Amino acid sequence: MKNIIAVGNTLVDILSVTPNDEILHSLKIPKGSMQLIDFEQMSSLNAMSGMYKNSYCAGGSASNTICSLSKLGINTALVGKMGNDALSKIFTQALDAAQVKNMLIYSTLPTGHCRVLISPDSERTMCTYLGAAATLSTTDIDINLFNGYDTLYIEGYLLQSYELILKILQQAKQLNMTIILDLASYNVVVENLDFLQSILPKYVNIVFANESEAMAYTNKSAIEAAIDLSHSVDIAIVKRGSKGSCVATKGDVILVDAINSNVVDTTGAGDIYAAGFIYGITKGLPLKTCAEIGSLCAAEVISVIGSKLTDAQWSKLMSIISNL
Repeated sequence: MKNIIAVGNTLVDILSVTPNDEILHSLKIPKGSMQLIDFEQMSSLNAMSGMYKNSYCAGGSASNTICSLSKLGINTALVGKMGNDALSKIFTQALDAAQVKNMLIYSTLPTGHCRVLISPDSERTMCTYLGAAATLSTTDIDINLFNGYDTLYIEGYLLQSYELILKILQQAKQLNMTIILDLASYNVVVENLDFLQSILPKYVNIVFANESEAMAYTNKSAIEAAIDLSHSVDIAIVKRGSKGSCVATKGDVILVDAINSNVVDTTGAGDIYAAGFIYGITKGLPLKTCAEIGSLCAAEVISVIGSKLTDAQWSKLMSIISNL
């Protein structure tokens, strides 16, 4: 596993630090959730949150993970769809800076964006307008896209199109690629449970989930859920936030503690954890060490606003990782 290509929703995150949760209550948005909204709803939300301090960065689950893997020294590429507008320039500049191969497809629709509302307790609530990202279709996917890559990373947010997911998985399987899936969100799992249960044992080698996603899939608590999932895939990882993570393979489970950090914003923590874990896999490290690297990366990203780390932070992480 040396060359990794990701497919996902290519979005720009607009991060807003809120003084309280009033905006969530007024819009009836569940705190900590990910909500898909239309253009009109996003326009209203943008107007309401314009009074807050905002920052912009390239986002999207798969993008966060693949950019981080590139920063860790892995050869990577990203497939997605976006508009040809100001937001797309923010995104492509981030790919260039991370040295991720740009395999983006362009649309006449606006670039998708995610308004991330960061509460005073550092919990983040995401409202996503997919825009052009939602139009990625089977006609955009050709098996030649995956030539030269031995691993596919795919985000669960793409489950808005079963036909698309199946084509991607089938082509990756045809090329004997290692397939990694992140379950993405509790509501994604609930709404697509039957489909997920049909594809995991057939196509997926490694699956990432957080506690709520794992519970939604198995109806079991984190450790038992990881064990359950490991009977369908080679490696199952359940991320438990401040309680660490559990990694299971063939029914055996490993528990790894989280690393203490000054929590500022949890945006991207799971994505960056996945990058650290996958990095460890590419180096042939023991699963416990892979999870420890994931925890190190997650601890670093939650100490800053947004899902991107500076080159200095990556250098510090690599120094620590090299001594594990």
